[in-house]
Amino acid sequence: MKVLHVTNYDNLGGAGIAAHRLHMALRKVGVDSRMLVRRKGTNDPTVEEVGSFTPVDSCSLVVGKGRDKKPQQPIIRQLNNCRARLPVRARGWLGAKLTKALGMEGCSLNIFPTGLHKVLNASDADVIHLHWINNEMISIKEIAKINKPIVWTLHDMWPLCGAEHFPGWATAAGRRTEDGSQRTKAGDQRSGVGEGEKASENKTPATSTQHPATGVALHDAVNRWIYRKKMQSWQRLHVHFVAPSNWMAEQVRQSVLFANAPVAVIPNCLDLEIFQPLEQSECRKKLGLPLDKKLILFGAFDPLDPNKGLDLLEAALKKLPEETRESTGVVVFGCRGESRIGGLETFWLGKVSNDWNMAEVYNAGDLTCVPSRRESFGYTAAESLACGVPVVAFRTSGLIDIVDHQESGWLADPFDTEDLVNGISWVLEGAGLSRRSADAGLSKHNRTKAQHCFANEIVVRDYLSFSREVLRAE
Repeated sequence: MKVLHVTNYDNLGGAGIAAHRLHMALRKVGVDSRMLVRRKGTNDPTVEEVGSFTPVDSCSLVVGKGRDKKPQQPIIRQLNNCRARLPVRARGWLGAKLTKALGMEGCSLNIFPTGLHKVLNASDADVIHLHWINNEMISIKEIAKINKPIVWTLHDMWPLCGAEHFPGWATAAGRRTEDGSQRTKAGDQRSGVGEGEKASENKTPATSTQHPATGVALHDAVNRWIYRKKMQSWQRLHVHFVAPSNWMAEQVRQSVLFANAPVAVIPNCLDLEIFQPLEQSECRKKLGLPLDKKLILFGAFDPLDPNKGLDLLEAALKKLPEETRESTGVVVFGCRGESRIGGLETFWLGKVSNDWNMAEVYNAGDLTCVPSRRESFGYTAAESLACGVPVVAFRTSGLIDIVDHQESGWLADPFDTEDLVNGISWVLEGAGLSRRSADAGLSKHNRTKAQHCFANEIVVRDYLSFSREVLRAE
């Protein structure tokens, strides 16, 4: 079986990291797996970049066509022969500028022609595996023109919505539906939010989508336009979805666009030889972290992303008892900063360069807090568990599959900061202390959960089984 993964990055963001980890795990068991990315960040020779700065002669990924294959050419030369009017990175830049001008930062339009579908169709891949293909990597219309079996892993809900990657947050005025329109009664149309979450999510702040000049009406109009383009273009599109969590699979079933599409629940994979329990004191010394404090870990590439819930974490930490606050610090990884979170001493580690170093970061902590409002999966939580470190999160979205309440950590009521404090205290003052021993308490349960659910061999087995079903169906 030959698989071609298509995604924006191979080492940046949860989707890119997940795609590359799966790609490497498949190759490890002998699958002919390759990756095509918009921007390459690794030295992996099996990853090909479609960027305009990639020299044609250095590209090694080749394509053929039909039974009588033409002389194979580098994939970038194929792209240059297509009618893409703009270099791929220029399209991404233009798309970002356009969404910002519309007051829709964080949304994706995917409206510029690229010609990428021609390359995918001409390739010798048996399966085209789409991951996160936004930033104008391929247009909505071109996705419909892919004539090979498609597997699409849902790292967010963009394929199910308009231009948004998750439906807009509920507000006092109503709730956005899949097409981005406002409704005066919360939940009066399917919004991609589970019924059990509606009441609690009404307490979350709305994202700032209103443009200062044009107002929210333009945002909604563009969202509906993108949604209609998907409805029109994808009427005959046959996609086999992979949902990293049961929650995400339910969003597919509730959607209008793909309610009848086949969907398999397969979590993202982890290399458990890397993510494993290590000696806490040694990890702290290496990272320059204090040995005498209880440390709460928080990770985010963009801490200002309201979906990551930094505001909720700050509110919760301010409610910790004074004696706990004095002996507790916060460790932030994935970004840089200077402020104190929740008034606690805060250590900013910046971007962590590789998985081995990331495992050391997790092992330096006493707990990992994942206060996200929504997660398709929740890699931070899964990686933490694999290292034996308890997780405190809200009972929402993909995190429900990862954290077992009072067994591998704490699931607080969404989005109750008082209950989040209860979970942090429960770990720091009691059960969580046992994680220092790899054979006791939460640590043992967490490691076992990771081995049974997220290990490379388990996930690869399920992906191969699903891919064979896809090929038989086609």
